[in-house]
Amino acid sequence: MAYVILKIIHIVSAGLLLGSTVMSVVMAFAYRSLPNTEQAPLIRALLGFQLAFGLQALLVTPISAMAIIQIQRYNPTEFWVIGSALGFLVMSILWIAMVMQGYRCTLPTDADNYTSFSVATRTQRGLLLVNLPVFAFLIYLMSNRPQ
Repeated sequence: MAYVILKIIHIVSAGLLLGSTVMSVVMAFAYRSLPNTEQAPLIRALLGFQLAFGLQALLVTPISAMAIIQIQRYNPTEFWVIGSALGFLVMSILWIAMVMQGYRCTLPTDADNYTSFSVATRTQRGLLLVNLPVFAFLIYLMSNRPQ
């Protein structure tokens, strides 16, 4: 029973991290036709949403993963376990970088400067594109792990 509850928590927290990231970038694409001074408050609100959900997922997902590994007695040195941990670490670092870039582009001095604002939002979109293959690799590892 504990395994099933942990598995649900693990899947929901990982989904929140991915969902909040994708939603924020999609909304940033939708806002790009607005002037920079109007985009900044909207992106700031998105960052609040992303921090509220994504930060919880960054903390809960590895804890639930370690508990699942312990309960199921998986070997922590297997390729899929190490690959999943490294993939999650890469996704977490990219997520933090994306949030920092989003915050940077909402600062008043940068929101008035079109070049800085567009570079920050382009960097944020680029970080998401780098994150997608890592996420695909994690799905591959989870679907091909031993039962």
